[in-house]
Amino acid sequence: MVGAIDHRSPQASNELSLRYPGWRVLIACVIGMIFSSGPMLFGSLGLLVEYFEGEFGWTRGGIMLSLSLNTIATIIAAPLCGRLIDRFGARRILLPSIVVFAALWASVPLFTGALSQLYLIFSLVGFLTVGTQSISYVRIISAWFDKKRGLAIGITASGLGLSYMVTPLVVQTVLEYREWPYAYWAMAAMVLLISFPIMYLLISDGPEGNAQATAASLDNANCGLTLSQAFRTREFWVIGLAIMIFSLLMTGLVPHIVPIMTERGIDARAAAQIASVLGLATFVGRIGVGYLVDRIFAPYVAIAFFASAAGGFLLLSMGVIGPVAVIAVAMIGLGFGAESDLIGYFVSRYFGLKAFGEIYGYVFGAFLVGAGAGPFLLGVGHDYFGRYIPLLSVFAIVAGASCLLFLLLRPFPRFDAEPSSC
Repeated sequence: MVGAIDHRSPQASNELSLRYPGWRVLIACVIGMIFSSGPMLFGSLGLLVEYFEGEFGWTRGGIMLSLSLNTIATIIAAPLCGRLIDRFGARRILLPSIVVFAALWASVPLFTGALSQLYLIFSLVGFLTVGTQSISYVRIISAWFDKKRGLAIGITASGLGLSYMVTPLVVQTVLEYREWPYAYWAMAAMVLLISFPIMYLLISDGPEGNAQATAASLDNANCGLTLSQAFRTREFWVIGLAIMIFSLLMTGLVPHIVPIMTERGIDARAAAQIASVLGLATFVGRIGVGYLVDRIFAPYVAIAFFASAAGGFLLLSMGVIGPVAVIAVAMIGLGFGAESDLIGYFVSRYFGLKAFGEIYGYVFGAFLVGAGAGPFLLGVGHDYFGRYIPLLSVFAIVAGASCLLFLLLRPFPRFDAEPSSC
């Protein structure tokens, strides 16, 4: 086991050139992540929850339960999706998933006469569209990049930050001129008319078969641990637990940012702008984490960014408004920006690419457990206490303590030095 990464492969030097075709694939992956189902769902519901409450009489906790059901469905589907990606390639899973997502998203306003119908649609989105999320894009990028993998994953994941920044603004703009159903139809149209054509034209599973990049093929593309071997490592369980906790805290906050701010007397447009700050900070955090993990041992980077989130929760628990509230949300956004980067980077470095999709599916499942529980717990907590501050205080304490988990991670293995792993 060693901490350093060997960058002497032919691909490593190729990645330094702007002519390397992987950079074109990277741009496409960023766009794909902007229109992935996760951030579009979590980033829009906070603005729409009051419309559901007013029109249908649903409780906030009941509405937020739809996110939990979406997440449970995604947890079930993620390992299966990962196995299919390992077998057939990410492209063959990604493209149909985008079409299905657009169709389901457009159908939301048509089937919301009862809360159970919203639960069904969001559950189907979770089960059938996991292929539009990071599991596909990170696998593609891990095949195209080695030396610059951290930065490439970070840039790719920054698409999630852009989505969390753009989605609230798009939804709020539509709501100012049209009824709430048009927000879903606008988002569905963007997915189908922007994301799908770009993915179809630019995405490929790796350098193999690309004449310009054949010489740059990864030496260790098929090296690493099997799923059963990964299960027997300390790193698998530490990573899964840490990611689950921070996902619960930070993803749980996302759909509540607007209600938290309006509860403090801030108008809806200003609250949406503050929510977009989280997206901007997430964008910066993802690229920053990606850049740093190529240079600094990744668990130390994780501690720094998640400690920033803990500080943000602490500030919000004090009931701050104005510029201080913006700073608090930005601090949480930096931590939120670390999650997707670290999942993909940790899985590729600790377990290799042999069973990347399936292993990633399980770790991503842990992330989703937290993502599904967080919004529901915060919604129920609000219904019980009548305000958000008590739970935000708990979030700050748990986030600070959980940073210590990353100290349990050991240096990265070198699979290219272990023939038995290839």
